[in-house]
Amino acid sequence: MEAFIFLLFLALIPALIAKSKGRNFLLWYIYGICLLIIAIPHSLIIRKTTE
Repeated sequence: MEAFIFLLFLALIPALIAKSKGRNFLLWYIYGICLLIIAIPHSLIIRKTTE
């Protein structure tokens, strides 16, 4: 149970990074829960939206 709560907390990292780059927070949060190891580098690599 503690590991799941820790995962939910860690999933905030890619979601907050992506939100700062103009992306959808909720979608990136779910992405972070499902694929945390991939989501963190992906959120660091993406560019800011131009809109």
